[in-house]
Amino acid sequence: MASQYRFIKRDWYLIFITTVLTIPIIIYGSYLFGVTDYNIYKNALDAEHINDLASRASLLTGERIWSIFIHYCFPRILIITAIDFLLASIVNRNVIMLDKQANLSNEVSRGIERQYEIQNSVIEELASVIETRDTNTGEHVRRTKLYVDLICHQLAKENKYKFLLSEDKINKIIAAAPLHDIGKIVVSDRILLKPGKLTSKEFEAMKIHTVKGGEMVQSFFNNFSDYSFANEAYEIAMYHHEKRNGKGYPRGLSGEQIPLPARIMAVADVFDALVSKRVYKDSISPEEAFEVLVNESGSHFDPEIIESLKKIKNEFINAAK
Repeated sequence: MASQYRFIKRDWYLIFITTVLTIPIIIYGSYLFGVTDYNIYKNALDAEHINDLASRASLLTGERIWSIFIHYCFPRILIITAIDFLLASIVNRNVIMLDKQANLSNEVSRGIERQYEIQNSVIEELASVIETRDTNTGEHVRRTKLYVDLICHQLAKENKYKFLLSEDKINKIIAAAPLHDIGKIVVSDRILLKPGKLTSKEFEAMKIHTVKGGEMVQSFFNNFSDYSFANEAYEIAMYHHEKRNGKGYPRGLSGEQIPLPARIMAVADVFDALVSKRVYKDSISPEEAFEVLVNESGSHFDPEIIESLKKIKNEFINAAK
């Protein structure tokens, strides 16, 4: 049965021929070597000779052989052949269904791959738009994507997060990382490129990039069937400036109210901001920036993420060089 899924026609012939040959061999052999059937021996052998092989063989005349075939073999061959034909029909139907299912699965896979290509293309274009607004931001989105990759894979080794951070979820968080500052498109160049410290009013205008970023991500990606990616991207864009102590923006969330992708993005975002020279500040060394992360663990950052990050401190610092 199993082999017929691949070689149905060949195996059907093999089973049919085997059936036709095996049944007569079994029936004739049984009469010669041990099975007593008084319909065959009646009025031909007495009780003394019925178990004697030579006596049994003497009964197998041409007429009797044909009679045994007609009355014993042929009905059984018909029954087994009918069963074989029924099973072959079922297998053939299953083969057709499996082929259709395989073709449908391939079409779905190609559709998903095409969707990912379009999705990644949109992300790249959006990141390019950000780069045209702020020359620092273009490199920033690429570096933060690398930091997010390191953080996610290290966190996935921890007992608390190994079930929360599947490889699929990690890939989506990494893919969504470049979109964290997409909302800066709506921020005025005067504020975005201001060399000095922002005023309170200007800072309030800057903060709106998180809300606008979340709205833009929803607008761009909710039409894709991969809703989980849209959700990861929304959480990152919307909440990556929230703080562990609740003093961040735009919602003032605290602790684990802040979605995990946003907590991860916050660490990567701040670290890269510290090691990068901006129009309004100088850069500091990666070693100094890492110490800032450690010092602000529990206030700004999730302490569990920072503790996990300490295990790959050198790798993380080297990624910034």
